[in-house]
Amino acid sequence: MKLIVNADDFGLSKGVNYGIIEAHRSGIVTSTTLMVNMPGFSSAVALAKENPSLGVGIHLVLTAGQSIAENVSSLTDQKTNNFYKKEDYSEKVLVTEVEKEWEAQIQQFKQTGLSMTHIDSHHHVHMNPSLLPLVLKLAEKYQVPLRQSHHDLNTGAKIEELTPTVRHTTNFDAGFYASEATVEKLNQLLQSYQAVESLEIATHPAFIDNDLLALSSYTKKRLDELDILTSNEVKNKIASLGIERINYSQLT
Repeated sequence: MKLIVNADDFGLSKGVNYGIIEAHRSGIVTSTTLMVNMPGFSSAVALAKENPSLGVGIHLVLTAGQSIAENVSSLTDQKTNNFYKKEDYSEKVLVTEVEKEWEAQIQQFKQTGLSMTHIDSHHHVHMNPSLLPLVLKLAEKYQVPLRQSHHDLNTGAKIEELTPTVRHTTNFDAGFYASEATVEKLNQLLQSYQAVESLEIATHPAFIDNDLLALSSYTKKRLDELDILTSNEVKNKIASLGIERINYSQLT
């Protein structure tokens, strides 16, 4: 089995960035996704360039921080320029403005000089039925894999039924989160999926800093995830199962 361990929220804060790098250097994280509109963006870019073995994709944002593009009024609170929160997401959002914003975010990423390994989104908003065609279009345009749950979170449709050209892992497991983030749970996932061709596990390791505390309600468990992802018990499990760790650039 080929395994991608992806760390979300690269760029959210410096603490998150250093946690992800530690989980890569000393643990099993092979891939991460960059938020280009967050306080730790520049720090993340510098760290990524110092660690070229870490695959870096883009974490498209629509529900946190400020917009990159101008004149996307259906996406933001006009007083603050902040995106609406996930729970305030409105069907009044214009897909044309989402495309404008996400194109701007991709261009911001490309200006860093980093190679974009794949596309996904914060809070999995790209799996919304109204936005899925757009993100498929972007994945095809930039010829990068699209990270997704095995089934569309809203409609049950498999992405492979929608497009034959966008590559993705055979299985995606978002169960490693919050109370499910334990050494036992992670080793159980590795054991249960060992017969599949490829697997991606989503993670959120971090060191805690003030920016993280201000921007996210998911805090202490990120530090717990970091401990798990760097544990000898998990590394030994991967070795014993003969699992090959890769990032999205190595996915065929």
